[in-house]
Amino acid sequence: MGAWSSSRRGPTATEQKLRSFVEAVTGGHVIRMERQIRWRPAWFVDVERGAQILHIHIRGDRNSDILPFPELKREADILEVLEEHDIPVPHIWGVCADPVAIIMDAVPGTRDVSRAASDTERRSIVRQYATAVAAMHKIPTQAFVQRGLDLPQGAEAIALAGLAAYGPLYEKTKRKPEPLIEFALRWLKSNVPQHRTRASFIQFDSGQFLFDAGRLTALYDFEFAMLGDPMTDLATMRMRESYEPLGDDVAQSLPPLRGWPQASP
Repeated sequence: MGAWSSSRRGPTATEQKLRSFVEAVTGGHVIRMERQIRWRPAWFVDVERGAQILHIHIRGDRNSDILPFPELKREADILEVLEEHDIPVPHIWGVCADPVAIIMDAVPGTRDVSRAASDTERRSIVRQYATAVAAMHKIPTQAFVQRGLDLPQGAEAIALAGLAAYGPLYEKTKRKPEPLIEFALRWLKSNVPQHRTRASFIQFDSGQFLFDAGRLTALYDFEFAMLGDPMTDLATMRMRESYEPLGDDVAQSLPPLRGWPQASP
């Protein structure tokens, strides 16, 4: 199979640059490069390196001005910290500057739990996921601060970390009165849990994982991750589960809230 056989056209200038960068960071030769059909520029790439075939994913830049954390390298830094602490995430090979893109391992698996072999396997998968999230929450926050993440101080800043990130975007794009949203924002600010005063690393857009043959293979998509209240991941997990089933009953699979681990500063 030729390097560009997945497409009837030749490589674009952007793809040529990405190919050269992939070969430089992996030390191999690109034998296939296929663009994903989606809103974000992304490619699956096969790299021949001796007798080995590396399966690579290129995560391109959104080029959007409505993101709380627009720098793509930030996500690569986060993934590197997670890998250093044995959290199952894609390995990062490098970050291309032009065009901006993360070069990472393409991890096998699916997030569709309906494809699990049995109910027992589905329950096992979500428990594996919950265990990985708990371990992620225990990583010392300083490891992320050293990579440029902001560490909120005090109960209010920790609880409202997500609001602090997204609030300015809401104000920027608001075009009409939003009474329900305004009520929710006021309620959040008036009901900050004062007893949780230590931040953890949180995925924020949680519930995203891959599994294969009954084994959790990766947590992925840390574009919106930050330091904040670990309970946020439980809340957004439940939100995702309402329209994208995660496996077992989430409430039964997660540790009790009082026992949910807190990170060490």
